[in-house]
Amino acid sequence: YIFVFIGNQPATAFLPKEILADNGEIIVNKNGETSISGLFAAGDCVNGAIKQVVTATGMGATAALKIKKDLDS
Repeated sequence: YIFVFIGNQPATAFLPKEILADNGEIIVNKNGETSISGLFAAGDCVNGAIKQVVTATGMGATAALKIKKDLDS
């Protein structure tokens, strides 16, 4: 069995510092919202996430549902 490890550092340097934790991860709430209105994040780049593709997929779905709810209101 082989597991390819690509690192721990998220590629988030292009984002505003106000939404980043000290380790470079994006700070989000349970819906994937950042402190910037309309900006969402999901997956391995966010704080507290379990670094697995299945977790990232679920987080993306949660954020998408919140975005839809916001757009509908």
